[in-house]
Amino acid sequence: MSYEYVSLLLSRSLAFMRHAREAAERGECDVACFMAEQAAQLGLKALALRLLGYVPRTHRIRELLGVVAEALEGIGERDLAEAVRSLATSRRLSLRLLEDAYTGGRYLMRLYDALDAEECVRAAEEVLEVVRRVEERLSQGGLHQAQG
Repeated sequence: MSYEYVSLLLSRSLAFMRHAREAAERGECDVACFMAEQAAQLGLKALALRLLGYVPRTHRIRELLGVVAEALEGIGERDLAEAVRSLATSRRLSLRLLEDAYTGGRYLMRLYDALDAEECVRAAEEVLEVVRRVEERLSQGGLHQAQG
């Protein structure tokens, strides 16, 4: 596993999140939703790479949350695994909207309004907060991580 690649994914994730907020403020709702989705997706992929040693071949946020939760459960981090699962359950509809933005904002005639953009940005921020919590525990040496 490449820590440089993990850092690159996390850095890109934060950049996409910043751009999502800016796009939402400018009223570019479809761009905001797409950028928020990318932020969440890359943050979760960075976390999966760090925990598992590989990047799962999916773009679905809820599936990535499941992969991360299983990895955390597998190393005995039940509290963090439960936090990930709780997010996936409590924000299910928001995460579906976020996932829809992966293709809907780019290829389809799907229009996103200001409420959609706000919801996408909020959901992505919550995903990245969970990523931050796990990364913080990793950096403190509290979690085992993939070797490579």
